[in-house]
Amino acid sequence: MTLNSQLLAVEMDEKILRSPIPTIPYPQISVAEYIFGRLKQYDSRKTVLIDCPSGRKHNSQQVYDHSYNIAAAFVSLGLQKGDVVLFISPNSDYYAIALLGVMAAGGKGDVVLFISPNSDYYAIALLGVMAAGGVFSACREIFNAVEDTTAKYLVCTKENLEDIKKIANSLPQIRKIILIANDWNLKNDSKIVPYFQLYDYNASECDIDLPKRVNCETDMAALLLSSGSTAIASGAVGAIMPGFDGIKFINYVEKYKISSVFLVPSYAIFLANVDVSNRDVSSLEDIMCAGSPLPDGVADRVTHNLKLKYFRQGYGMTEIGFCTQVYRSKTVEHKRSVGWCIPDSQVKIVDPKTGQVLGANQIGEIWIKSFQVTPGYLNLPDKNAESFDSTGFIRSGDAGFYDSDRLLYIMDRYKQIILVEGAIVLPSELEFLLLNHEDVSEAAVVGIPHEYYGEIPKAFVVLKANRNVSEETLIQYIDGLVNTVKRLRGGLVILKELPKTPLGKINKTLLK
Repeated sequence: MTLNSQLLAVEMDEKILRSPIPTIPYPQISVAEYIFGRLKQYDSRKTVLIDCPSGRKHNSQQVYDHSYNIAAAFVSLGLQKGDVVLFISPNSDYYAIALLGVMAAGGKGDVVLFISPNSDYYAIALLGVMAAGGVFSACREIFNAVEDTTAKYLVCTKENLEDIKKIANSLPQIRKIILIANDWNLKNDSKIVPYFQLYDYNASECDIDLPKRVNCETDMAALLLSSGSTAIASGAVGAIMPGFDGIKFINYVEKYKISSVFLVPSYAIFLANVDVSNRDVSSLEDIMCAGSPLPDGVADRVTHNLKLKYFRQGYGMTEIGFCTQVYRSKTVEHKRSVGWCIPDSQVKIVDPKTGQVLGANQIGEIWIKSFQVTPGYLNLPDKNAESFDSTGFIRSGDAGFYDSDRLLYIMDRYKQIILVEGAIVLPSELEFLLLNHEDVSEAAVVGIPHEYYGEIPKAFVVLKANRNVSEETLIQYIDGLVNTVKRLRGGLVILKELPKTPLGKINKTLLK
């Protein structure tokens, strides 16, 4: 290697972000085995799981026993390593316990497919199944994506049972439907098994050692299509909400003395504005926010409103499994940054046009390499080739940069960046300005096609309660704060609510 080549290699290596924390050892056991081991370390009477809406509480022994029962029951139903269990269920304590049981039973090397019943995937799958004569509609490719997983077991609730039966009748590989309900007449349908039959199964009848052993390097634990949850914690207790409802959330903080919360920016914006002057939210100390860029100022407002000790941002993607970035300390400094890499993760910023790796304070596309990255997209070789480079980095589709302290900042999704006469306009910047208006509680900005400018910004907002301001007034407010390129030439629309994904992110696709 020549001197110039060595210097270039050193320069390239310096542009790769790495964790300031040394690599850590990982136990060579399955997820289920690890969790079971942790449950055994707790006081068996200690509550470790709460279902917020129902108030159901489970101690560590109950979670262990019922998960083990479900694992043994699935084995008795014929679940083999390589089988897929498809969950079409809202988040709940029963869902969490069943998931652990499926992992312990070893379905497809612990492969589980999640589809939230209020997700786009679920709705599109139903459209395909219910098309006349069994011939699928234009949404066939989505239904085929579900079919391609060859799921053999479906877990659902009584609210969607009839729809799930139609899906199962269209897919002959489905062996059983597990129904989460205790007050349902099964009408002698042999294909439907009550969830509580598994929940209370006599695990001693299983002659197989559980949890099943897996190959930690090659066996998958989950196949993720879509997910949506609100995770909150009280001490060492996990509390589950089926979805975010602001007032109910405040009620749960009071009732269960919630101390830590993981949420997305749209929920953080609600918490920045909600009146808690007559509520006891003193137990809430720590918020971790991730999922999309958080508008400037929101973290400060949430911290002040709830009197938090800590507010941190994280960054990750479904393909990574969780965060690749998180701020190391719990201080409230650098709230705009998502922090440094976690151990064994790497990040680089790439110019999407040239492929050149960029340096500090240069905006480009974020690429990630991690021990936890997905091995790929199911049955999509072209997508895999497009998404991964030869060294194992996966492209995120997000625009960002890092500063001289090697802290990472997220700007926006690349596909959501608006190009006005070739100039870059960040929707997040305009959204931040709108959220600073005293009458606006939520905001979303998208680019719409324009014959002359290429694209122009268009805004959608939700007003705070009992506020009355015109669309024209808000347009004039923004146009007075930005240059000509960033003006809301596409207009502004006031809505009662913005469309959301199951995870709570604003669904901008539906706004275009």
